[in-house]
Amino acid sequence: MASYSIDTAKAISRLEETGLSHDQAQAIVATFAKSNEQVATKADLEMLKSQLSLRIYLMAGLMVVALKILEYPQI
Repeated sequence: MASYSIDTAKAISRLEETGLSHDQAQAIVATFAKSNEQVATKADLEMLKSQLSLRIYLMAGLMVVALKILEYPQI
């Protein structure tokens, strides 16, 4: 997982350039700054996808083995 950071002064300035008041810009930037939690990168999602695919294939294999065992009961 990755984290992100923002230049709050620059972000406030850019928002003010679009017509927002200083207070509005500050509130928006503060909201984003507070939510600076870890975020998943594309690489993180690809790794998770690979792990889940492997688990699905393993479970499918186990199901096939179980069905074959049930198909040929021991005498």
